[in-house]
Amino acid sequence: MFAAEIIKKLEQAGYKLVIQFGQNLKLKLADEKKSNNKDEIKHLINELKNNKSAAVRFLKYRYDPRPDLKVDHHFWKKVLKKAEQIDEKLYSNLHGFRAVGAVLQVKDNKLRLEAGPDKVQFWDTQEHWTEAREEYLIPFSREIAKIFEKVAI
Repeated sequence: MFAAEIIKKLEQAGYKLVIQFGQNLKLKLADEKKSNNKDEIKHLINELKNNKSAAVRFLKYRYDPRPDLKVDHHFWKKVLKKAEQIDEKLYSNLHGFRAVGAVLQVKDNKLRLEAGPDKVQFWDTQEHWTEAREEYLIPFSREIAKIFEKVAI
C-alpha cells in the first residue's frame, strides 16, 4: 500500500498526521468516535512506519508539489485541499499541472491557471498546453471554477 493511501485511511478513521522536526511523524487521534477498528489501525500504523520517508514526502508536497514557486504557494495549498475534498481525479490532475510548473495568478479579480515559467520544459507549444488543459482540466471546469472563486476571495 502506498503512503498516501495509508494516510488517507488513517484520516478517514479519525487520525491526523503531522510532520515534526524534519522526518518525525506525529499521529493524533482527532475524532475518537471514528476509530473503532483497532487492529486495522495498528496494521496501518505499522505500514506507515515501513513507508516513513514516502509518508513524509507525501505530507510535505500534498497541497503544493512546487513550494519553490513561492508567489502562488498560498493559492495552491487552498486549491489542492479543496480539490481533494471534491474528487480524487480532479486533485490528481491539478496536482500534476502544478508539479510541472503551472501557476495561479489573479487577473481581473479572478484566479487563473497559467502554464508558468517551466512551460518550455513540459509544454513545448501553446497547442500542447491547450491540449493538456482540454484533456485533464476541462472535464472538471465547473468544479475548478467554484474552487478558484472561493480561493480568490
